[in-house]
Amino acid sequence: MRLVEVRLIMVPMDNVMPSTAARKNSRSSLVRHAPPSGSVSCRWRRFRIGLLALFFAAAACGDGPVLVLGDRGPSYYSFGPPHAVTELSAPAKTDNPTLTGDLLEIYFTSERNGGAADIFVATRADRSQPFGSIRRVDEVSAPGVETSSAVSLDGLTLWFASDRPGGQGGMDIWVATRNSRSAPWSAPQNAGVLNSSRNELPRPVGQHQRIMP
Repeated sequence: MRLVEVRLIMVPMDNVMPSTAARKNSRSSLVRHAPPSGSVSCRWRRFRIGLLALFFAAAACGDGPVLVLGDRGPSYYSFGPPHAVTELSAPAKTDNPTLTGDLLEIYFTSERNGGAADIFVATRADRSQPFGSIRRVDEVSAPGVETSSAVSLDGLTLWFASDRPGGQGGMDIWVATRNSRSAPWSAPQNAGVLNSSRNELPRPVGQHQRIMP
């Protein structure tokens, strides 16, 4: 099974919505105008968002700086075609990739050793380069199954699911930490309140590292 990478690329707005170009002249910034001192007049301008034809007005009276809230429509994005991350691929099942925030360290689960799934890691010096050699993360490995690895953006916390002894039943969420990216992982600890007698699988945390999906 192969790991596949999909890259997000920016597509010019006119390539996505050809009619946008004809509308550019009608889109203007939302601006707060500061009239001369002592003036009581108010001036208004409109702001158009994309093709939604939503107009807002802003008025300002009295002295003050000009506040520009936007001078162009939103950028449009799309994913390019996926391609295999060949240096990480293997005939055995390989899945659940998770990366550190700098994209230099990737963790994933694989059955490439011929037994139950384990957690593996590979690193690279630059995000434009392929990943280097792969090694099993022995500090968090056990005779049972490890799956659904999820590393924090700073690379200092690793969550994963395991059916190892000491859990509450089924697959439990376990967590290991380390003091630096070059340090070994601590002995995994059961995540306690996140677990039950059923199966729990961690995913990379969101909302500024505050929410476990």
